Amino acid sequence: MRSRANRARGVITLAAALTFAALPPALMALILKAEGPLGFSIAFQLLSAFGLFYAARVDSGFLGGGLGRSARLAIALVPCSVAALLALVQLNVAQRSLAEAWLALAREGRAFGFFSFFATELYALFCLGASALLASRGVAAGSVALASATILSYGVVAGRGEALAVSALLTLSLPVFLPEGTAIVARLRIRAAALPALAAVVLSAPLAFIGPGSDSGPLLRPLDLRPLALRLAPAFPLLLDVPGYGWGIGAERLERNIYLSDGVLFDAEGDGPRIRYLASATFGLWTGSGWRETDEEGTELPLYVSAGAEAGAEARGEGILRLVLRGDFYSRVPLEQDTVAVQLSRAADGAEASRERGLRFPRSAERGLVADLIPGKANFGAGPEAPPPPVYLETGSEPSARLVELAEKLREKAEAAGSPRDAPVSSELRDLAFAGAALDYLSDGFVYSLRTGSPFSGEYSLDSFLFEDKSGFCVHFASAFVLLCRSAGIPARLVEGFRLTLDEAGRGKVRGVDSHAWAEAWIGGRWTRWEPTPPFASEDPFSFVRSGDRESGRQLRAVFGMEGTGRKEVPGASGAPLKSVFLPPVVGAALVCLAVFLIAPLIKAARDPGFRLRRRAARLVRRCRSRGLRGPETIGWSAWAREAVAFEPSAAVTAEAMLSLAFDRND
Repeated sequence: MRSRANRARGVITLAAALTFAALPPALMALILKAEGPLGFSIAFQLLSAFGLFYAARVDSGFLGGGLGRSARLAIALVPCSVAALLALVQLNVAQRSLAEAWLALAREGRAFGFFSFFATELYALFCLGASALLASRGVAAGSVALASATILSYGVVAGRGEALAVSALLTLSLPVFLPEGTAIVARLRIRAAALPALAAVVLSAPLAFIGPGSDSGPLLRPLDLRPLALRLAPAFPLLLDVPGYGWGIGAERLERNIYLSDGVLFDAEGDGPRIRYLASATFGLWTGSGWRETDEEGTELPLYVSAGAEAGAEARGEGILRLVLRGDFYSRVPLEQDTVAVQLSRAADGAEASRERGLRFPRSAERGLVADLIPGKANFGAGPEAPPPPVYLETGSEPSARLVELAEKLREKAEAAGSPRDAPVSSELRDLAFAGAALDYLSDGFVYSLRTGSPFSGEYSLDSFLFEDKSGFCVHFASAFVLLCRSAGIPARLVEGFRLTLDEAGRGKVRGVDSHAWAEAWIGGRWTRWEPTPPFASEDPFSFVRSGDRESGRQLRAVFGMEGTGRKEVPGASGAPLKSVFLPPVVGAALVCLAVFLIAPLIKAARDPGFRLRRRAARLVRRCRSRGLRGPETIGWSAWAREAVAFEPSAAVTAEAMLSLAFDRND
């Protein structure tokens, strides 16, 4: 009777533990409108919770006790460790700007997409801890732990400090709800009381890395796994950056390493085949170590922005470029230089638009937004414009002497290669000749690489690129070109955006790997675009890449439409699943647990000195029972041996050994 009641309590506890592990994450996924392999996540939660329950309750008689302690711990820890490892890897590769953009939406009640799924994964880890406490220490302890985890998650997502304080108080009070809690509090066992608080701090520490005003990079910095993630899953959603949320080319310093995802940001449709440059930021202020945008009057050209149903219909009109947002959310729509109007499929209250900065939203736009970029008659570079402000001639408070000297040499070289000395040469031709000489210098002996080592240091950050390393990516080449032009008296500026390639049908995609920077110089009374990055202006782009530089080669293959990019779509953009990322660890953990469950009893039996004796005794009993003899479980081993010895001579020795084994163990 007691065994039946014990089994019933075990079933109820198991059901409660599985509910604690799976139901709260499922509800959070529903609330946050998470998109991802939710089925795999919930199944993995149930597997992990069952393993924890089995390790905690097997000694109670429920589910049997056929496995040793090590095997039970393996079944419990393998899935939990895999879940924690997956979460930590994603936390490492997740871009800080993406986290901040998602938090901004979540605090307005507009969260959705894959980052919501990622947040649900982190919350699920806390729920596993609550499930384990329920299985081992009772419903009260598990409920308090679950409440603490839920309030903590709410406080982080909603930005409510009082919720974090309540969660901390619940965590500190957790020892009271343990079966031995009263004794702990009464005897002031500080170590035992502080353990839950320490665990809460450790588990919630990664969330502290998400905050406003942070710079570029992953959420966790000690070990950067982004290169590995780009190699295995180039379009993994957490690898995408969102401009305006702590990341951008106009940071305080120029980055030496950049990570470009294959994730699709926009679908594009227009006149093709054609290469189009879409600007999302223009930088005019050089700080000596990086770029900043300028608000000087006259640098922005106002745009007409309207919202209506027409943007959702088929694009009409020659030259119109349609962009459809395919990422979960994005803060800008890049624009072409000749764009004079933008028509949106949704309202854009508070949006700011200019040709130089693109269309910017005060709150991130969401997936499905349609923007038609309508060009004007005065196309880029076709007519005079207002003179640029003086900021586009500045090279910093103390310009680099080496850079100024290089500009003078390039000017002399350009003039020497031009018209005869006595022939009159216009300033426009002189400036064009200098720009050509600067391009020649940047393509002679320079290497294109997305990974160039440690960050720039010192007052003149570009000197090492121009005169020593001669290795970098588009930002470095464009920055060097701009500063050389300014040193030669030519106004110039740096532009950040995307280099879009449309195919024969006029279709293309704007991806992370299409992120680009180029230069614009004021020559002949108008801004002219220049491409200083050698691979993008060469018929053989790979001649500027070192052999063995996989990341730079992968980007160029993706940009120029070559095979072997390993390109994958972002979930939500085309519905492509992420099973290839999450399925192997989930199935692997399940197989390991199954193998331990099946093999551990055999290993335990093989190591038991009485294993062979019991097998031999079982065979003798079966043979004697076939002759009509009763078994030892009915008449005892001594009586059985006296009856069986007539048929099996070894029965007496076997019975004596079994009695000795039982006596030794009972003793």
